[in-house]
Amino acid sequence: YLEAAAMLQRLCDSVTVPGTRCRMTQNGFYPAMDLTPKTGALLQLYQESCKMLGCPAPDGVYQGGCSDSAFVARNGVPVLCSLGVTGDGAHALDEHAQISSLPVQCKKLVATILSLPEDF
Repeated sequence: YLEAAAMLQRLCDSVTVPGTRCRMTQNGFYPAMDLTPKTGALLQLYQESCKMLGCPAPDGVYQGGCSDSAFVARNGVPVLCSLGVTGDGAHALDEHAQISSLPVQCKKLVATILSLPEDF
């Protein structure tokens, strides 16, 4: 993050078009999602729930990208991201969700929650 911000500031400081200027401000902070010690165990429980329900089990991909889950993970809480309804066009004007996928996604999440050990 710091390296990218410094590069953007250098670009902003070197405006060469006469009569123009650049000002860069940060209006928020969105952290990358960190793995917690129990993230792997939570993913395994989710995969088992998917299989039990006859659904494909995701492999799990760590990308370190920004998500709302990152704020939870920063507090040490195991969390998985991207488990909502299926759809297409993420973060674009044509983004849409397939409402018909909601019941299946809910079943997978509920099965996972119910399988959590008491000391998780």
